[in-house]
Amino acid sequence: MPHFSLPFEALGTGAVLDVYTTMAAVIVDDTQGHRIRVRGIHVYPADPNPLDHNIGVHLDRIADISAGSAGTLGDTVAKADMPHHDPGSVDSLVLGRRNYSVEPTVFETESLFVGGFHMRGGLINERFDDDEKYVCTRDMLIALRCAPRASVIMTVSGVILFEVY
Repeated sequence: MPHFSLPFEALGTGAVLDVYTTMAAVIVDDTQGHRIRVRGIHVYPADPNPLDHNIGVHLDRIADISAGSAGTLGDTVAKADMPHHDPGSVDSLVLGRRNYSVEPTVFETESLFVGGFHMRGGLINERFDDDEKYVCTRDMLIALRCAPRASVIMTVSGVILFEVY
């Protein structure tokens, strides 16, 4: 199965305590048979002088983006430009979005992953082995979202690792 990554660099959360902001999202077209499985996420401070605060991290899914809930992109990572992890692999069947100007809405009630870290040296480095839980199929979106645990903007970088199957 081809493996890909969707990196994001130095994106800011909102400045509202415990309000989540989408850093990056993998989007599966409304095409029969397209599907992905998230295999890992990395999130870490991007500020060279990070504040002494905690940050929350969620991996959330939207089950029907054709209902107009996919948000407004800041920039798109085209299918052909998605970083490959397999030499000679075919291009990705899905695209990515980062730096949203309008947040996606109507996420599922339960997050797929909930974690957090301290901005002074923290790191989320999660690997997902569950073949069923972290799946995104036709007309769905999986987003990596972060929220400050104080009323201040936090700047983070990271990546979503996924496979197309």
